[in-house]
Amino acid sequence: MPRRSKVVVWVVVFAALAAVGAFVASRTDPFPPGVEDPGDRTVSPSTTASPGPAAVDPRYEITLRSTSRHVLHVGGTCRSSWQGSATVDVGNTGKLQGTGVFRLVAAGCSSPVAQIQIERLRIAVTGALQGATLQMRFAEVTRSPEVAQDLGGLVVLLAKLRPEMSTTGATGKIIASQPDGNLGRFEAELWARATCDRGC
Repeated sequence: MPRRSKVVVWVVVFAALAAVGAFVASRTDPFPPGVEDPGDRTVSPSTTASPGPAAVDPRYEITLRSTSRHVLHVGGTCRSSWQGSATVDVGNTGKLQGTGVFRLVAAGCSSPVAQIQIERLRIAVTGALQGATLQMRFAEVTRSPEVAQDLGGLVVLLAKLRPEMSTTGATGKIIASQPDGNLGRFEAELWARATCDRGC
């Protein structure tokens, strides 16, 4: 075969091979999955983790029960029995704050009296959480009826009834008393139980 013919044949062969190579390259991904393209400058959107639920202050439900009596100097006794409950929040400094209600269960005196008996007593609760112990103090907020008195003396001794209990337990009997200023005495007992309501 003449030399010129050989050159022509080889040129045709190389051209055919180049065309095949170009076709294959056009159908092939040079950067398959898992291989990063060094020329790619696309910025992927950043993902931000959603915040978890906000912390809440611990809250306790307090169950209350009390009996009180006014021992009169002239003879006889007035008694009252109460049941109550309170909701107490614990702040981040450990201070307690809450409200509650005492409701009259029974009341009476050994001799007739003219005073009207309180039937419902709203209280404020303060104090502190010391370790795992709730230390509570009570104060009257309102009473119903407004012009009534507690014949047994719970209202008189309310500030002296200071329960301390574990955050998931009960107190023993809390006792308070004081003179009535007329040679008689007020006496009261209180029982309390705490249960966790949230965040404890």
